[in-house]
Amino acid sequence: MILRRIIGRVLPRTLKDRLKYLKKKLDLSKYRKKQRRIVEEIRLKHHVNVMIIASSMGMWRFDEFCRQVLKDSSFSLLVVIKPFLSYIESEQENETKRLTHYLSGSNIPFVVVDNGDNAFRLIKQRFKPDLIFYPQPYGGAYGDETDWSSNMDCLLCYLPYSLHLTSLNWCINTDYHNLAWRQYQPSKLHAEESAKKTVCKGDNVVIAGEPRHDDFQTPAVGAPWNKLDDGLVRKKLIWAPHFQIMGDQVMNRMDFLRISGLMIKIAEMYSDSLQIAFKPHPRLKTSLYRHQEWGKKKTDEYYAMWASMKNTQLEEGDYVDLFKTSDALIHNCGSFTGEYLYLKKPVAYVTMDVESIKAPMHEFGKRCVDSHYIVSDDKEIIAFIEDVVIGGNDTMREFRQGIYDMQMVPPNNSSVAENIVNDIRKSLIE
Repeated sequence: MILRRIIGRVLPRTLKDRLKYLKKKLDLSKYRKKQRRIVEEIRLKHHVNVMIIASSMGMWRFDEFCRQVLKDSSFSLLVVIKPFLSYIESEQENETKRLTHYLSGSNIPFVVVDNGDNAFRLIKQRFKPDLIFYPQPYGGAYGDETDWSSNMDCLLCYLPYSLHLTSLNWCINTDYHNLAWRQYQPSKLHAEESAKKTVCKGDNVVIAGEPRHDDFQTPAVGAPWNKLDDGLVRKKLIWAPHFQIMGDQVMNRMDFLRISGLMIKIAEMYSDSLQIAFKPHPRLKTSLYRHQEWGKKKTDEYYAMWASMKNTQLEEGDYVDLFKTSDALIHNCGSFTGEYLYLKKPVAYVTMDVESIKAPMHEFGKRCVDSHYIVSDDKEIIAFIEDVVIGGNDTMREFRQGIYDMQMVPPNNSSVAENIVNDIRKSLIE
């Protein structure tokens, strides 16, 4: 401890960072050796037990992967439902209900982890996972033995929970990114960014494609929009605000606070020509509960308003079919900036400072933003709705198609799920 304090005072910052980097490289080298031993043990049994941690319905991206695994006798599968510790208690309960309902209907084997001592450990002892997929790469997401750092006796895999558009450390260079056995990244550009900016130099990256590509290639299974029996034809618009509404947060997307009232007025103004789905980020309610000017009562009333108006609805679960059957999206979310482009439909980004949004992004992320109609105030939002959504004057259609053709098609003429399963088979079974 004394030596560490002396080094901290004497060494320049750049040298301290270098020593920290070298330590991470040494730890990584040791762990890669351990991973190779685990790989050899799995190969001997010619069978892979795959566990997926599921924490949020909005972040669930494994439908096609589960279908591929369940039809292959070389695999066993178990999904473990465990909501994030950062969610308020009611949201943890809601996410558990949503995931339970969805997985039951999809015939995907699952178990719910309660909050008792050793609950996850007992599940792990029974199932004996070889691979564990985590929905996010951040440490301390669960606060117990479910955390990835407690399960490094398995091969850890990462399939990004969203289509990341930046190369900042929090989304590309965490300990999990570096220590994972595999990162299944969406494109060559993402692989190149990992090779440049991670401690592991991207040695664990396999280019598989973006899972939402698989999801959006098939027709909608359900009918997510409320049926309105009044004979009117309405355009279907989704409004999806982000959760980081505080001025001191990483991305500072406070636009919800500016336009929350406007969006209610728009629903009322265009009740005969628009049907609007309010699709908040799963953590927005938590943020609003903690906001000084909102709190629980105002937040609950606002959500209830969207659930009860004639031409609106509240959507807090899976959004794949909602996206497929929509006509347009207006939002300020990171993941939707890329994901909605798979549908090639009109999309608007709400921001008062688009350059600050684009500043941390890599080239692909900037192109995704440029594929949007940028709207900053009431007048521009209404113009997007009247001219593009209702009027059909979509002047950016060809630009969006170009981005899709250039960056968003999965490799190997295969689905994303097939690319992942084929890599696991090749690495661990065949």
